[in-house]
Amino acid sequence: MSAPEDLDILIENQQRDMRWYRNFAALLSLSGIAFFAGILTFGHRLIPEALKEVLSIASLLLSSVSAFPLKEVIVCRDRLAVYRGLRGRIDSCPYAEKAKIESLTWEVVRKVALG
Repeated sequence: MSAPEDLDILIENQQRDMRWYRNFAALLSLSGIAFFAGILTFGHRLIPEALKEVLSIASLLLSSVSAFPLKEVIVCRDRLAVYRGLRGRIDSCPYAEKAKIESLTWEVVRKVALG
């Protein structure tokens, strides 16, 4: 593969990671809100012990969003900006600079592959 293709793959991976984080946080939030809406709608039909359990589940789901990995999302966003910048420069740069970008891309691919 060439450096532009590798950069495209790295960009796609970072976008997928960010989508995963956002969707997971949205799922937790919406689930908690749905539980609270259910409590408001059908809470009068539940016995107090069941109501307490459902309320604690809803609270747990909403408080789980506070553990959102914001630092990882910021790192993904920064990497994405760098990869996009390199991808934009690789087509219009001279050969010497293109070789540097390709070596940087291979270093990133190596780090990703080795973990």
